[in-house]
Amino acid sequence: MSIRCRPMRPKDVAGCVEIVAQHPFIGPRYAGTLPELRSVWLSLLGREAFRAYVYEDRQDSPPRLVGVGCSAMALHLRSCVRSRLGARSRHDLQRGGRCGTR
Repeated sequence: MSIRCRPMRPKDVAGCVEIVAQHPFIGPRYAGTLPELRSVWLSLLGREAFRAYVYEDRQDSPPRLVGVGCSAMALHLRSCVRSRLGARSRHDLQRGGRCGTR
């Protein structure tokens, strides 16, 4: 077995979702959300706050996916807005105003 790690590409996503679905612990735990995983990963690929890698066995031709790893940074918008805007701007947002208006 010759394993290579590389960044996930859009063409890898379907196979990676299948790897997650077949995992004996993770698959059943997230079975209800697996149908959305493909579209979520596709929408996140290439974003600064998302890193996804595939592991493939290079002995097979073509190489066969054998694993996947992902990490993402998520922020809660409201707390981010509170830390960046002044009290008046927060009040405007709560009343439905636009971000950054005074």
